[in-house]
Amino acid sequence: MFRCCLLAFAVSTLIGASSPIPAVVRSKFSLILKDPGSTQYQLTNRPAGKICGRYNSKNSYGGYVGFEEFVFLTETGRLYTVDTEVLSNGAVLNSRSMIRDDMSDSELLAAQQMGLQLFDRIRSAFVGCS
Repeated sequence: MFRCCLLAFAVSTLIGASSPIPAVVRSKFSLILKDPGSTQYQLTNRPAGKICGRYNSKNSYGGYVGFEEFVFLTETGRLYTVDTEVLSNGAVLNSRSMIRDDMSDSELLAAQQMGLQLFDRIRSAFVGCS
C-alpha cells in the first residue's frame, strides 16, 4: 500500500497535478500546441503578476518533446514560451511567423527588427521566474 501511494505521489508531482495550472493559461496553450489535452504542466513560481512554469507537449509523431519554460502575465493576459508570444486576443507571434520567402530586403530588415523586439519582450517577461 505504501509503495502504491508513493508511486502515485511521484507521478502526480512529475506531471504537476499538485500545482494546478489556471484554465486561462491552458486556453492560451491550446492556441499553439498540436495536442493541448495531453500537455503536462508544472507550476514553478508565482511572483506578483506572473504565473511561471514548465510544460511538456507532444509533437506531430505523438512523442513528448521535453519540458520547456513558460510565463503568463496575469495583467496583460499574454503567454510567453522560449520563442513565442501569445497575445491576449489570441494572436501568436514567433520568429517563424514573421519571415516569408518572398520578402524584399527592406521587409526582411523590418521583420528582423520585430523579431529582436519580440525576443526582448520574451526575455523581460521571464525576469523573476527563476
